[in-house]
Formats: sequence, C-alpha cells, structure tokens
Amino acid sequence: MHPALQNPTADTAAVTDSLPAVVVATDSATTSPVPADAGKENLLHKAVLKGLAAAWENRLPGTVLPLAMAALVCSYYIWPESGFLLEILSKWKQAGGLFFAFFATGFAGGVLSQAVKVAFTQGFKWKRHNSIDALFTFLLFGFNGIIVFYFYRWQADFFGHEAHWHIVARKVMFDQFVFSVLWSTPMQSTLFAWKECGFKWQRLRPQLTSAFVANNMVPMVIANWFFWIPMVSLVYSLPTPLQFPLFLIANALWSLILATVARTEPA
Repeated sequence: MHPALQNPTADTAAVTDSLPAVVVATDSATTSPVPADAGKENLLHKAVLKGLAAAWENRLPGTVLPLAMAALVCSYYIWPESGFLLEILSKWKQAGGLFFAFFATGFAGGVLSQAVKVAFTQGFKWKRHNSIDALFTFLLFGFNGIIVFYFYRWQADFFGHEAHWHIVARKVMFDQFVFSVLWSTPMQSTLFAWKECGFKWQRLRPQLTSAFVANNMVPMVIANWFFWIPMVSLVYSLPTPLQFPLFLIANALWSLILATVARTEPA
C-alpha cells in the first residue's frame, strides 16, 4: 500500500506524482475550459483570411483599377474636362434608362471582368469556363445594376446630391452596412453557390443552412467591406450623374473578387 494511503494526513501530491503521466495529462485536459467564443473567433479569422485570399488572387487588377479610379476622381476636380468618359456614360445612362443600367452593368461585371481576368492571369487565352462565367455574371450583375440604378437615385434624394463629406459618409455607411448586408451579399452568395452546384436548386437547397451563412456569406461580407468601402467613397465623391458610370468600372473588378470568394472549398 502506498504510504500516503496509510497516513491520511500525508501530502496528497505524492499520490498525484506517482500516477502515470498520461492520466494526469488527461485530467488536466478535461478540466481545462474551452472559451465559449473560440468558435466565433475562428469563424471570423477564416472569413477574413478567405476575403484577403480573394483580394490577393486578384492583386494585379485590384491594384491598377482602384488607383486609376482614384486618379480619375482627383483629375475630375482638378481638370473637369478629364471626366469626358464619365460624361459620355452619364449621357448614355440618361438616354437608355434601365436598358442601359442592365446592359452596361452586365457588360462591366460579366464580359469586361472576364477580359481583365484573361489578360492579367491567363495570358490572353480565353477558355470555355470564361464564356460560362461571363454569361452568368452578365445576367447577375445586369439585374443588380437595375437595383443599384434606383438605389443611387434614392440615396441622392434622401441624403443629398452634394459631394460634402458628411453626405458622402452617410451614403457609404448606409450602402455598406444596410444595403450590402441585407441585399447584395445574400443575393450574390446564394446565386454563386447555385452556379457552383451546376445551376441545380435541388443540390443547393440542402446547403442553405447556418453553415452556409458562416462559410459563404460572412467571408463575402468581409471581402465586400475591404473592397467597396473605399470604392463607394470614390463613387459618392462625384456629382450624382457621374456616380453610376464610375460604379460600372468598380463593378468589373468586384466580379473577379466575388467569384473567388464564392468558390466552393474542397471537402
């Protein structure tokens, strides 16, 4: 019999010391509490990493186009004549209305974005999947372009048409933390998941669970904020008639990032 068992007042640490190390390790593992928010932190970490990975994959066009947009906005206020392209697109928008909104947004988000992808990442080699992606994103962004067309008009009437900093800030906040979270992200993530399922709703339906929100929508929201907060800040810094044309340019790049974020990860 162990001496500590013969003497009840003996130091109980002696018993612990004599036990096999594996038992002690097991006991310490079972008694160590796991933080309740560990899962949430891990989810947020994965979402941010997935959003950043999408941005990194499109880093070349993702650097060139935003800088070009910023230069375009700055040059417009320094030399207004430099905005002739935006002025032309604005006149087309006024003349074409919703027809222009649908086809221009579809072209920018579908055809133009795929052309940029082919030029920057595929060595100018257009492949079959580029045609499929171009058609899908053309229809998706064309429909969303009509929504954005009315959304920009409503924001200008509600918050103001001037490009004052406080008006721009209100538009950016409402755009990114209300419109994008409640409409753009759920709509786009669901439709891109449908595409990943071979355009079959019966394959998509079982995936529309809380896990879908965690694995698809949350990363898309993160990527959306990283990209669109600076982009719409530039867009709303222009006069109202020129905002939608500048949005078309940004939308071409967003189509590339969105397709990367929405890509299904291997099981």
